[in-house]
Formats: sequence, C-alpha cells, structure tokens
Amino acid sequence: MPPHPSLLCGLFVALLLVVGPLGCSKSPARAPTAIKAVGNASCPVSDKPVAGDPAAPTFSSDFEGWRVGFMCPVCKGEFDGATLAKKKRLLAKAHGR
Repeated sequence: MPPHPSLLCGLFVALLLVVGPLGCSKSPARAPTAIKAVGNASCPVSDKPVAGDPAAPTFSSDFEGWRVGFMCPVCKGEFDGATLAKKKRLLAKAHGR
C-alpha cells in the first residue's frame, strides 16, 4: 500500500524546515552608501529658500545617494510621495541642471 499523500506532504514540509528552500542563499551584506548633500539653496518643489543651512537643511530627503533640502515639510512630503520620474526631475532641478 503506498504512503498516504498527507504523510508525504508532511515529510516534504519537515525537510524544507530543516534544510531550507533549495537554491536560496543569503546575499552578502552591502556596505551602506554614503549620502552626498546636494547643497541646494532653493527648494526644488517651491523655488523658495531651503530652511536652515543648505549643507544641513531642516527638512530633507535622501534619494539615490543624495540629500535634497526643502523649504518646509509640505514640500518634503510632496517630494517623498512623487513618482520616480518626478523625483529625478526635482533632483536635477536641485542640482541646477
């Protein structure tokens, strides 16, 4: 008489718990990326002056390795909620390009 299907399923699950999923390995940890300050004097969203020192703005977001300064939390929120394409346009604007 063949083994019951639920027995085979249980053995398979137990094997996965002991051995782990086949072909899966942990990727090596990557070193954190250094954040570079854009140092923008004007907000890329409102074109008004950045709050605080442009080198260390009061309101900022990190995007693609850059720290972008903003005039206020509303501008920061607009940037944070923007699409990837819009964030790239605003980052280019912050860079002055």
